[in-house]
Amino acid sequence: MKYITATQDKLTYNVFDVRFTVAGGQAQIREFMALDWQNNVSKRYNTYEDYAELMLQLLQIWHDICLEQLLTYMRIQMEKRTMTAPAGEKTRMLLTSLLKKYSPSQIMYLIWCAARNAGDYWAQSQVSRRQASNSIVGSIQRQEENMVRHNRDIPEFERPKEFIEDPVTRTFFVDVLALPIDGLGAHISLSYLKNRFPYVPKPLI
Repeated sequence: MKYITATQDKLTYNVFDVRFTVAGGQAQIREFMALDWQNNVSKRYNTYEDYAELMLQLLQIWHDICLEQLLTYMRIQMEKRTMTAPAGEKTRMLLTSLLKKYSPSQIMYLIWCAARNAGDYWAQSQVSRRQASNSIVGSIQRQEENMVRHNRDIPEFERPKEFIEDPVTRTFFVDVLALPIDGLGAHISLSYLKNRFPYVPKPLI
């Protein structure tokens, strides 16, 4: 597997024989070849260390695609309120930490609540549009902490209507990871990937 990060806003992957680009929250396949994913995974390692690294790379690709989708969703929600979504390192770090615990659809719920709160903050307080926009990061964190404190499950949002189904979503999430439709309601872990692609020791020669 070859894994390339071109820029922060454009991610390019070459997974076996499928090359695709994620840019600005959108994804398009550059090339596609029908593959038996299970067999191709087993052909890409010789030792358990190789296998473990392969699983980490697959997890990273899932994470990066989800992160771009979450940033896009945040931008859409803030633009609806004539505000600008912060997309700096603090925002990315928060969303990254949440992806370790929750599905993208659950995080979208937190974003929606925080965007609504930011809009109300701007409308009801004497603060600048920029200050209100920047409040969304802290609001997402407080929403999550409040759910945990009260032992409540975070609701899940369905795929937003603004999201056009792209071929990478269907190929990587459905064909490779065996997730339903677009995988936004699933939280992927190393355990899931190791069950999906069990380690097959190479025969001794």
